[in-house]
Amino acid sequence: MRPLYKAIAGLCLALTLWSAGALATHHHSGSNESLTCQICIAANSATPSVACSQPAPTFVQISVVLTRPDSAPRRFLAFAISNRPPPVV
Repeated sequence: MRPLYKAIAGLCLALTLWSAGALATHHHSGSNESLTCQICIAANSATPSVACSQPAPTFVQISVVLTRPDSAPRRFLAFAISNRPPPVV
C-alpha cells in the first residue's frame, strides 16, 4: 500500500510544479485574450486588496548611551577540580 501512496504523492507534486510553471510562464499576444483567460482571471481574483495605507515612518532620536570602559581587566580562572557535588551514597 505504501508504493501507491508514494505514487499519488509524486503525481500531486508533479502537477503542482507543472501548474506553477505554467502560471509563471504563460503570456498573451493580444490584450483582449487576457480578459477570457482562466489563469489570468484566477490570478487577479486571488490578489488581496489594500484596505488602508500606512503612514510614513517618523524617526526620532530618543537618547544616547555612553559607556565607561571597565577599570580592571576581567580574568577567567579555570577550576581544576570538578565543580559537581559529591555523589550521594
